[in-house]
Amino acid sequence: MRIQDAASVMKSNIEEVDRMSKTIESLANFSYYESNISLLECKPIDLAHLAQYLIEKIKVFAEKKSIGIEVKTEPIKILGDQAAIEEMYLNILKNSIRFTNPGGYIYVQVSSFKDQATISIRDTGIGIAPKDLPYVFEPFYKSTEIKIHNKTSAGLGLAIVKKIVERHNGLIQIESWPNKGTLISISLQMSF
Repeated sequence: MRIQDAASVMKSNIEEVDRMSKTIESLANFSYYESNISLLECKPIDLAHLAQYLIEKIKVFAEKKSIGIEVKTEPIKILGDQAAIEEMYLNILKNSIRFTNPGGYIYVQVSSFKDQATISIRDTGIGIAPKDLPYVFEPFYKSTEIKIHNKTSAGLGLAIVKKIVERHNGLIQIESWPNKGTLISISLQMSF
């Protein structure tokens, strides 16, 4: 075997191990949030501040694809598990970046109405086909777009997001338009 061939095989093996590690981590996270015995460490979280902080952390990935991110927030606090809420935000934001074409946009809004905090994340990405929408929160479900554009996905990201929202007694909704984008809206009880 030539050195170039061996290097290619090694690179492929490393990529496969990385994919398997991410799948195992996603499975562990899904099981943790699905379990009724796992306890959330709830404390006050400023959703707007957390959104801005996490966007700064992942902005480099959006910039690599020339994707703009627009943020509109107001200070809103909830009682929640910070690690879980971070994972919720990051799963949605990473999906938005992954499935938005270069030159697109992601809009993040954190607002309130009465006693509800609302997080809206909308992108100008490839969207989700209407036939796939009822199933996107199911574990291991992969829409047609994911099968085409992201062959490494385990199909657990949005299932984890939904479990996190449910564990915080919240609601999550998704709307999507093929070739126009996706909107995910999350409502959580505010703390005062």
